[in-house]
Amino acid sequence: MKVVKARIYLLTIPLTLSFSHYLKNHLHSKSIIVELISESGLSGYGEGIARPYVTGETATKSIAYIKNKLLPAIMFKALRVIETDVNPIKSLFFTNQFFPDTHNPAIIAWNAARTAVELALLDLLLGEQKKSLQCIIPAKINHVTYSGVVPLANHKTTAEIARRLRQLNLQYIKIKVGKSNDFKRIASIRDIMGPAVSIRLDANGAFQVKEAIQFIKAVEPYRIDCFEQPVKRGDNLALVKENSSIPIMADESIITCADAQDLITRRACDYFNLRITKCGGLYNTLFIAALAKPAGIKIQLGCLIGETAILSAAGRHVAAHFPEINFVEGSYSSLLLQEDIATKNIVFGIGGIAPALTEPGLGIQVKKDLLLKYAKRVVSIPSGLRL
Repeated sequence: MKVVKARIYLLTIPLTLSFSHYLKNHLHSKSIIVELISESGLSGYGEGIARPYVTGETATKSIAYIKNKLLPAIMFKALRVIETDVNPIKSLFFTNQFFPDTHNPAIIAWNAARTAVELALLDLLLGEQKKSLQCIIPAKINHVTYSGVVPLANHKTTAEIARRLRQLNLQYIKIKVGKSNDFKRIASIRDIMGPAVSIRLDANGAFQVKEAIQFIKAVEPYRIDCFEQPVKRGDNLALVKENSSIPIMADESIITCADAQDLITRRACDYFNLRITKCGGLYNTLFIAALAKPAGIKIQLGCLIGETAILSAAGRHVAAHFPEINFVEGSYSSLLLQEDIATKNIVFGIGGIAPALTEPGLGIQVKKDLLLKYAKRVVSIPSGLRL
């Protein structure tokens, strides 16, 4: 099989509500979608989300990197059939040859770009073989249970969202924190959700080390299961963990495989938050999870605000493969996007429950008309390719 055409779409889809955390207020999704087209005319789709405050990537830089570095490495070359009789990491290893080790002092890692191309390539190859991603990442459970997330907002909005999550009977909730009214918000959500629901906090690096330790002591009465990224990347997360009664999760601190090894060596956290597009695709995500297990590090499979069904589907496969994952985020789809781009609704149901995906490729079908509807920019390769 050969990839003979490609398109890169910069999508901007309005959100159903303003979603804020300490680092950013989101009004729209901003996804980079890669479409790879084979000789037979079949398309495979991948998605990455560039967050300059996380990996250093911007959408513009990532699109240029995909066009000039990643796509030339795979287009018009004979691509072999994916091996499915080995473990998932070995099966996915072949994609690494297509990702050059390019260094830029302003970029921590080209992970959004890498993810978009990796997922599109897998979706296409598996689609050609009429096989599901399950043949590489086999599901060990038949459904996944998702968490709800409460953005950084005023007390009234926080309570309204919590009541909505309660109506969905979600048993796992994450609250974005980082402002002076947080204690009132946390107390209100605990009261609305009840004593049995698991609640965790996410500061996105809002605090200094001493502030984080003080904050942790103050929220102990609310029975918090985990505190995600209390301090910014590069700060002394290990010192926070040493002085915390609440398990500590690394998020912005873990972007690369080297980050994972460093955090393990320093015993700096209890959890890794692995987000597929932040970590650089399925191969890297599974590789980091493999590092975490013998070190006793627990896993949350996270997501980025505004993910479409493409990244949601990839996350569903990973979550179904790892029943030991403690918390799962994603598949918010129409709960957060005014319109998603897949033919089937991938959002979870009551209780946060969603089935494993079994259809070919990533398990979804992309609606081309919606790609074009929300595309702020389209790059076609070859450049004369007509849409």
